[in-house]
Amino acid sequence: MKQKNLIFFCLLLSILSSCSNYKVISNYDESIDFSKYKHYLIMERLESENINNDAKKYIGKLIKDELTSRNLSENLSPDLIVKLMIISQEKEATAITRTNNFYWGSDQYQYGWGIGTGVNNISYNNYLEGTLIIDIIDKEKKLLVWEGIANGVFKDDPQKNEAKIRKVIAEVFSAYPVKKQ
Repeated sequence: MKQKNLIFFCLLLSILSSCSNYKVISNYDESIDFSKYKHYLIMERLESENINNDAKKYIGKLIKDELTSRNLSENLSPDLIVKLMIISQEKEATAITRTNNFYWGSDQYQYGWGIGTGVNNISYNNYLEGTLIIDIIDKEKKLLVWEGIANGVFKDDPQKNEAKIRKVIAEVFSAYPVKKQ
């Protein structure tokens, strides 16, 4: 895939991520016979300091499990290079609660009726938004043969995040051309 396509997918994921907790997109070259591949090697490129080492190891383990379940084995002389990129960014959401009460007059305007639109509460919520990009490259041809991208929001609860990451990676690999054994 070209650089423009990757940028387009990332932009599309950012737009779609506002509608749900996470979004997944995967794409592959349908002309390639994936059953001929036997070995893989995972290479990481991590773009974020916000993700701790345990989470990185957990993501790597989940990807290994997915590939192993498809009769691929990890090897230093692989057929496939798996390039893993994790990008995360801490963001802040602001919520404003307003009062919309009817009133008759006020201190400033003694006559007439209207709607009070005062601000009752302003709350701030920090969250982590992450994008996981998994590229699988044919080592011999130096050609991208499969790509999976997931984008989502992660809260502070590590146990919920583990379950969510497991679910997201399983969903990304559900579109992989070789099914689980």
